[in-house]
Amino acid sequence: MKKQQDNSLKDNASKTGISALIDQSSRALLKFSMLDVIYDKFIEVIALLLREALNVEVLLKTESIKSFKFSGYIQNEKSCSVFCIGKANELSGRFMINLSPDIVFSFLSILLGGNKKPKAIKSDIRAFTAIEMEIIKYMLNIIFKNFNNAFSSIIPFHSEIERIEIDKNTIKIAKHEEMLGRIRTNLKINLAWSYFDIVFPYNSLELVKKVLSQSFLEDKIFQDPIWFDHFEKELKNTKVKLELILDGVASKISELLNLKVSNTVVLDKFAEEPLYVSINQSESHNGQIR
Repeated sequence: MKKQQDNSLKDNASKTGISALIDQSSRALLKFSMLDVIYDKFIEVIALLLREALNVEVLLKTESIKSFKFSGYIQNEKSCSVFCIGKANELSGRFMINLSPDIVFSFLSILLGGNKKPKAIKSDIRAFTAIEMEIIKYMLNIIFKNFNNAFSSIIPFHSEIERIEIDKNTIKIAKHEEMLGRIRTNLKINLAWSYFDIVFPYNSLELVKKVLSQSFLEDKIFQDPIWFDHFEKELKNTKVKLELILDGVASKISELLNLKVSNTVVLDKFAEEPLYVSINQSESHNGQIR
């Protein structure tokens, strides 16, 4: 282990010039904080929908966004995976949902009436029947619909299934050396773990990069204690306009013009009744801002 770490440090230290710049750029690509927010919203809903669709125990765990070269990602994926290519007008390219073989055969086994653990999956590609493809499309539509809803909480977004590929060698959503971001959801169905990925070539996010790079104010507060102290100090020193409102009374203009010092104006409020407080034109009555 130590030798591997030493080699890794040596490789990183040896990167200079263009290689170092590319390495830094690939790390910078991961800073899409709003993509995490979108995915959290997606997971909240999809867990319940999968339980309802499959009528079994479902547990989901997500991994952070990881960066890969497109060729490296495809090479490491198994045959018999289902690669669903999606397209959205808000993106400048395609994205992909990858259902692992385990999750595909779990869906098929449960929804076709099976109640046993699926048999070991062979590594070779096999054609799915028409019924099996309809089940796969049904599950993909659930994922797509709710991913659209989660994305739309940040920016208007609508994606559709463009095509479904079974052979990973036919997938062309990016060039071999292009970088992509992968969000993996580990999915436990009954007692078996599997996963599905949502994969975005970074070039496809160019149109929404500014929105996805934003962060919440609260994130800045808790990540930077110095900034938090400054924010708290400035907040306490902020001035607001405070008014105490006794009450009002209807009066003729002629009566107002004839008012003199020592005249009494009778208001529509008893002495024991609470007063109104206005802070920056927001009224408060008995402690309630309105």
